Amino acid sequence: MNALCPFASSELDWRQQAVNALCPFASSELDWRQQAVNALGPLAVAESDIRALQTARADRADSDD
Repeated sequence: MNALCPFASSELDWRQQAVNALCPFASSELDWRQQAVNALGPLAVAESDIRALQTARADRADSDD
């Protein structure tokens, strides 16, 4: 870890520095994760909609046979 981040005194420090660098406005790792979930939320909804459409098409194809 020290080769990647020579200023970190431990792995925990390195991880916290990475979180702070990725989202400097988040006050904690939990805030950063929540912000990521909020940003990706619409994609998760779109994925579930796509799966529902694929299932409906497969069900229709099975019933036509």
